[in-house]
Amino acid sequence: MTMEHQLKHPYIRVEKDGSCAYGGRQQWSGRWDLRQCGCGAVAMTDLMLYLTRYHGCSGPAEAALDPLPLADYDRLCAKLQRTYLPMLPPFGINGLSLAVGISLYCKARGIPLRARWGVRAREFWTVMADMLDRDLPVIVSVGQNIPKFWQNKRLNLYRRTGEGVYTAVSAVRAHYVAVTAMDDTWLTVSSWGKQFYIHRGEYEQFGREHSLALIHNLVRLEPQKGT
Repeated sequence: MTMEHQLKHPYIRVEKDGSCAYGGRQQWSGRWDLRQCGCGAVAMTDLMLYLTRYHGCSGPAEAALDPLPLADYDRLCAKLQRTYLPMLPPFGINGLSLAVGISLYCKARGIPLRARWGVRAREFWTVMADMLDRDLPVIVSVGQNIPKFWQNKRLNLYRRTGEGVYTAVSAVRAHYVAVTAMDDTWLTVSSWGKQFYIHRGEYEQFGREHSLALIHNLVRLEPQKGT
């Protein structure tokens, strides 16, 4: 039997000219640096909007809008990046900086969560399932090719094209996605404002053969001590 873990509420939607994105879409940003390497800032913005909308956390009033107009989303994303996520194009944001930025935001807003970067390989899927069961989106990194940076290996992103049929339509590396559901084989993710799927076995293989656990990992959200 397939065990599925998923968010309890619809994911954040962003609207531009009548089209709705599944989460933020960095290509729509008015800032060149966010378009180039803003996937971490987009993932954090989606997370904070989700916490505000569905968990009663302190946050922007615009979080109640569904879909959220692009102008409002882009403004919020840029503000979060400037305040909490120092970014150096073209390299973007590393996982540790992303986790620190999320923790600082939570502290400033009185949100009883803290973020940590990375978990052990044997805990990876258990931590992800637990966060989804707690209705928390999971920010996951597809690592860079290290130490063999010249390989240019990428991880497939799939679309579901039929019942039980998945077709590879794109591929990524050095990229953050937000996991919204998982089962024994597949992750449902938000990337570039679209719903894609990642094969769990391929994610593990990519980490073993083409990247490092230090950068091919996830952001773990935990309750703050004393809460």
